[in-house]
Amino acid sequence: MTIRPPTEREIETLGGPECRCRCDDWSKVRMMTTTSSFSGGRVDDASEELRMAVSDTSFSGWVVLGIGETTTADGVVFPGIRSNALIRNCVLECGCSVIGDHLV
Repeated sequence: MTIRPPTEREIETLGGPECRCRCDDWSKVRMMTTTSSFSGGRVDDASEELRMAVSDTSFSGWVVLGIGETTTADGVVFPGIRSNALIRNCVLECGCSVIGDHLV
């Protein structure tokens, strides 16, 4: 398992038009990945996975995003992290479902 800061590309993805997320301090956001999280064992860029798993959410304080496969072996897409007013000081594991909350 690797816990690391997001890359510039990941921050641009989260804050851009595809994910539409907000954060008062991206330096407090961390990405939690494993070598099996992505195809080919890469752990250095989760932009594609973020596009599929995270949207319309505000982050504050220390937040760890567990990022990995966004579908099950049967092809079912995990709901992900969507439409949350504020996620603050949380660790969100890969495959979690956090949708439509005012405060987490």
